[in-house]
Amino acid sequence: MDQRKRVMQRSMKLGHCVCDPKQPCPCDLFKTHNVCLCAGERLDEPTGPVALTRLVEKAGCASKIDQAFLKEVLKDLPEPVDPRVLIGSTAGDDAGVYELPNGTCLVQTVDVFTPSVDDPYVFGQVAAANSVSDIYAMGGTPLTALSIIGFPVRQVPDAVMTRILCGGIDKMQEAGAAVIGGHSINDSQLKDG
Repeated sequence: MDQRKRVMQRSMKLGHCVCDPKQPCPCDLFKTHNVCLCAGERLDEPTGPVALTRLVEKAGCASKIDQAFLKEVLKDLPEPVDPRVLIGSTAGDDAGVYELPNGTCLVQTVDVFTPSVDDPYVFGQVAAANSVSDIYAMGGTPLTALSIIGFPVRQVPDAVMTRILCGGIDKMQEAGAAVIGGHSINDSQLKDG
């Protein structure tokens, strides 16, 4: 509680949360759940299922940008000048293909989705399966993967993020690929890939 008191005094002096200048102090999370994330406190573990689909405006593939709009934007991007790029972004394909010096081709993709299911573990699996399917669609063999997650830290308990990431890792292991790192952002719209 001493940490909370120090953090809140500083936040009140600043006129906003120490950890998020867009949030007033006390923030809504503190008012509704008596939790101060700036002081290192965490939301309680969920006592029942968490409805992930209620945390997003559009579920799954419905969150993708319209193809016609995307094509219009991408047409103004410069083409890669590297002759080793066999398939680049202008092809509009499932993945890019790059030829390595030994003639082997590297197939790369990135996919990020909002939840189409409520179960965190299953959502992680679905996001990973969608990503790895692009490698298969290009005739590639998945070897490694990087994970990306946008997670609403102020709205959802930490354990939910752990379950999402475990689902993705397990699905990639099933495909024979090792998850070797990734990136996370605090985002109001939950997404994973």
